[in-house]
Amino acid sequence: MKSRIWILIIFLLLIIGTIWWCNAPQTADSRQNAADKILPNLSVTSVTITEINKDLVKMDCRIAFDNPLLVNINTTRISYRVLVDSVQILNSEYNEPLIIRSGDTSFVELQLALDAEALSKVLKHFEINKTDSAEYAVHAMMDIDVPIAGEKQIKMNFSRRLPALKVPGVKLEELDLNLLQLRKKGVDIVLLIENPNEFEIHLHDGRFNFYIDEYFAVQGILDPDILLPPGSSEYITVNANIQDSKLIKTGWELLIGKDAPFSLHFNGVLRSENNMLDHSKLNMVINGRMDEVREIMKKVKSQ
Repeated sequence: MKSRIWILIIFLLLIIGTIWWCNAPQTADSRQNAADKILPNLSVTSVTITEINKDLVKMDCRIAFDNPLLVNINTTRISYRVLVDSVQILNSEYNEPLIIRSGDTSFVELQLALDAEALSKVLKHFEINKTDSAEYAVHAMMDIDVPIAGEKQIKMNFSRRLPALKVPGVKLEELDLNLLQLRKKGVDIVLLIENPNEFEIHLHDGRFNFYIDEYFAVQGILDPDILLPPGSSEYITVNANIQDSKLIKTGWELLIGKDAPFSLHFNGVLRSENNMLDHSKLNMVINGRMDEVREIMKKVKSQ
């Protein structure tokens, strides 16, 4: 009987302590120190890059919130910032209601998109500092509704040191349109595929479409598995077949007498031991004009 009474007393003291913490007048530092011990904790359980293109890097981020309190917590808003070596790359909010039950863990799935400007800042930082690893951090501010205590706001931080992730690149190096036997020979293209990372990458199922204005399209398929060693650049030669016969009808006017725009759309799947990059889709678009292509052809033939 006495043991039950002591258990009840301890339980009541814990509840009173929780309520007191939420309402007691404290300094910001002391409140934050207490928060580190008894308030919900934030951790990033996984980050997976789903797509890389010239404008965006898209990723899925899974965040866990642990609630060590004896009462459920209801969130009304979570604002968060993502930083890489103190360089802010994202500032956003999660406005879906979330219930973090007492003694339990709740998960939030975030779909993040880093724009070209934010990505450029990080890559420039890596280049200037010759960085091979980086501190990835999430700073969150959570608006919560605690039973009895009411609405409160708490801060949570999470960081982890991981390899510096750099975006692979694709460049058009050589192009031979085989003008005299275009229908028979198709187009020969040499691509330069770059892996600036400190770990190897495999490019699977690489393919591209090459367009000249609206009149022309050729399609090329790369080897099913291309190994890109750390910090390397690989030249890949591909013969692309004609997919649009309009070039045959208007080819000479288009290729010789007209400065038409061209675009090369490249895509593939990346495989890597780095979990962030593994199975991500690489989508790149190279744009230019046909006078640039003709210059490339002159250089190739003069070699």
